[in-house]
Amino acid sequence: MGNTIHDGRIIHIDQLRGIALLLMILVHAAATWKPSQLHQEHVLAIFVASLGGLAAPLFIFIFGWGIGRSKNTSFQKNIIRGLVLFFAQFLVNLTVPHLFHPFSPGVLTLIALLYFFAPIWLYTINLSFKNIPLWPVICCILLFTPMFITLPDATWSQRTIPAGVVSWLHLAIFSGTYPILPWLIFAIIGGCVAQEKTSKINRNYVILSGLILSLCFFIYALHFGKTYALPSGEAVLTFFPANVPFLISSLTGIGLLWVLVLKIPEFTGLINLGRFTLTYYIIHFLPFRFWHDIDEKHTWSMPVSFSVIIIYTILFWPLSLLHHRVAPNYSLEAWMKRLSSRQ
Repeated sequence: MGNTIHDGRIIHIDQLRGIALLLMILVHAAATWKPSQLHQEHVLAIFVASLGGLAAPLFIFIFGWGIGRSKNTSFQKNIIRGLVLFFAQFLVNLTVPHLFHPFSPGVLTLIALLYFFAPIWLYTINLSFKNIPLWPVICCILLFTPMFITLPDATWSQRTIPAGVVSWLHLAIFSGTYPILPWLIFAIIGGCVAQEKTSKINRNYVILSGLILSLCFFIYALHFGKTYALPSGEAVLTFFPANVPFLISSLTGIGLLWVLVLKIPEFTGLINLGRFTLTYYIIHFLPFRFWHDIDEKHTWSMPVSFSVIIIYTILFWPLSLLHHRVAPNYSLEAWMKRLSSRQ
């Protein structure tokens, strides 16, 4: 099953990474080539947004798991990997200038900063008071930070365009698209899982509790006539900024995926996708630069739009198989590994 190890890599984790990548591609393609007839409150739009909303939290959780599990990673290696991710974020920003400023902090910036500050947040995982672990308290604080520090009415420009160094830091830590607060919660919980801090917690009860809360959010939206989920705006769950219901639902979704992927068979395509996530994350933006408005120019119908979105997403599955067979050592991941191994 997915818990085996191959070539020094855990299959379960690579499959989770592959799923996260496909979800990320799906939601970005859907946002770019969304049918004009499909409004944000449509059930399909909400379904795609809900699925795609799991991608980034899952990436950060897996990152935290990897850092938490590492025993010999030096500070110098983390700095090099973080700098590579800063460069990768810059490439992404240049690839889609209609979405980002060249120096917009994004999800890769978040991971880079988590690399830089890994010794600090990993230390918090092991804090205790009178033999009582404090990481649950820290996670609760992070969970509710959106209620105090986010700007729910900020425009996309306000979330992505820094006016200077201080503004950039504010976006990266508090008010950007993927700020450290509250997104650090996913890395900390991933690290806790890796270090078996959660071993005494009944996983099924936690997931069930999350499902009940998520169902309550949905019922609340139905009862009061509110939109259930939107990337941003007036909705019960919002991604920009990540609000409390979104964080709870995402953590629940991660728990479900973690359990499910342990039980599914090994899919070579998913495994290979998981090995090239950074490379494909950058590559998948390229068509959006040149054809981000093609659906509007040709007035695509809903079936055409959905066909293009699904085909484009699935295309990366065979691409990963070919990539792994022909040139497995040519990727940003391999480059990062070579750079950091010199230390």
